[in-house]
Order: sequence, then C-alpha cells, then structure tokens
Amino acid sequence: MTDSDTKVEPEAEPTAEEASRIDRRKVLIGGAAGAAVVAAGAWALTNDTKRKEVVTEVVAKRVDKVPIDDPDSSNWSKASAATIALDVQNMAAPMKAKPFVPTVEVKSLHDGTSIAFRIEWVDTERNELTVPCDGFRDSCAVLLLPKTENLGARIMGTAAEPATLLHWKADWQLDVDKGFQDLEVAFPNTAFDYYPPITQPGDPIERPDVVIPDSYEAVEGKVPGTVWLPGYHVGNPISNAKKTSSVEKLLAKGFGTAMTQATQDAVGKGVWADGSWKVVLAKPLAASDDLETALTPGSTYSMAVAVWAGAENDTGGRKSPGRDLLTLRLERG
Repeated sequence: MTDSDTKVEPEAEPTAEEASRIDRRKVLIGGAAGAAVVAAGAWALTNDTKRKEVVTEVVAKRVDKVPIDDPDSSNWSKASAATIALDVQNMAAPMKAKPFVPTVEVKSLHDGTSIAFRIEWVDTERNELTVPCDGFRDSCAVLLLPKTENLGARIMGTAAEPATLLHWKADWQLDVDKGFQDLEVAFPNTAFDYYPPITQPGDPIERPDVVIPDSYEAVEGKVPGTVWLPGYHVGNPISNAKKTSSVEKLLAKGFGTAMTQATQDAVGKGVWADGSWKVVLAKPLAASDDLETALTPGSTYSMAVAVWAGAENDTGGRKSPGRDLLTLRLERG
C-alpha cells in the first residue's frame, strides 16, 4: 500500500457532553483573553495618566514671606503642586526593592531670602520614636545641587557635583515639640542605682533636680560629665538633647559621604494628620558653608526628594528616592 492508498478513518462526532465542555473552554479562553486585553488597556491608560500627572519640574513661587515652619499656611495655596514619582533604591546597600509610596506632592516657595519646600505623602502609620533599638523613624529629604544632566546625582550627589541635603526627621520633630525623648519614654519602668556623671560625693542617689544635659557641665574644674556621653560630648547632632530644629543640613558627594554641616541654619516642621505627613523644609538662599548650593531667584537648579518609612524599617540608604532628577526653577518675582 502506497501513501496515496492510506485509508483515513473519519473522526467520530463528539458527544453532547464533550461538545459542552469544548464550548465552555472556548468561552473561558476567550473571556481570559478579553480580560487580558482590557487589563492591558487599563494598565496603559493608568500609566499614561500617571505620565501626564507626574512632573519633573518644581517651581518655587515668589511670595512676601516663606512659611518656614507651618505646613498648613495659606501661602502654600499660592504654590504649584508637583506630583513626583518615587523609585526603588538598588544602587547601594542597604537597598529597597519597592518604593514605600508611588508618589509624593512637592510645593516650593521663596521670598528672596529663604526657600522652603513642602512634601506631602500618605503614611497611615506614624513612626517617630527611635529610643528602642527596633524603632525606626519616618523622614524625608530634599537634595539640591547646581543644574546637571547626570541622573546618578539624584541620590546623594557625586564627587564632582556635591549636593546639599535638607533632612527632616520625625524623631527630631518629637524632641522639638515635646522635649528630649530619653529611655524613660520608651521604658517607663526603667531605673538605675548610680550614674557617676550626675552624682557627686555626698549627694543622695536620687537627684530629682538633675536636668540632662544641663547638669553635666564641669563643676569646680572637674571633668565634665559629658565625657560619659561621647556622642553629645563631641557634638554629634544625633546625640544632642537640645534640638532646636527638626531639619539637619548636610553635604554629600555620593553614597556613604553625607556629613552634617558646621552651620545648621535649616529649619522646618512636620505634621502628621489623617494618615499623611506634611513636612516643611527650609534654608536661606545664600550658602553659609563650603560647597553648599547657593540659590538665586530667576535661576534653575537640580533637585531630588526621598522618603523613609519607619513602618518598613527604612534607615540610611534604605529609602524611596525620587525616580527623576528634577529641575528647580526659582521665580524672579
């Protein structure tokens, strides 16, 4: 028998039950395909909308007086709101694989002398106490540097492009608002029997008149008690029990190089309400430290933002940085 002589048996007709199953499969497959198309269209539409909403320029509106410590000032209604996209941090350890929130809202004002930024983002959990070892704070930062096209500078600047950082911290805000938060706040039942710096020979063990750190100064030429608190003794701002601002000004030339500045003239205030933070960070337009970014009305600069979430144990490089290197334009006014 040759190939042309091969007898082909006709396929048997499917039973009614098999036909029903086939029809159901067609419906399911078609429905899934249709849903995928709809979902793809919705995704594209959503991302297209986001592309239209998210911007890469922040305009500092000229006003008579910048509200340097009031996130709810009516002056902020005069500023244009810029929706800024956040991103992953996968450039250096500790990394963050997913931004805490997709976007933040940024506004800026200046009065010819000072500039202020207001950052607002959704955060349903308020984290502001870092006294316990497992306590992490909410915080945010603004990075400023001369105009550049180097996208890599948006994180912490570079050696060739030093960045000025304004870093607001929720735990510092708590210190400013309610006084220095020490061990007794996190551990109200803690006690100690004897602590040399605040006990002089002949003094009773309990000293209710002791006020830290005022009582740690040298007495009659003796070694000051602050030597027992090395961070405070050498001027580490993290150890400072007399905080007057919740914003620290730093200089950075890349990852791991952030250094507090000698002149701490940055100010601001953060307020948490209804599941969101609204934070003001401000500084003088003029530079008061070496390599600090000075700002001039009518000029443009580069900037970036970042957010840390205490609820996700963010700290140091583990943060949600801005996706884009932004342009900051100061109105001449």
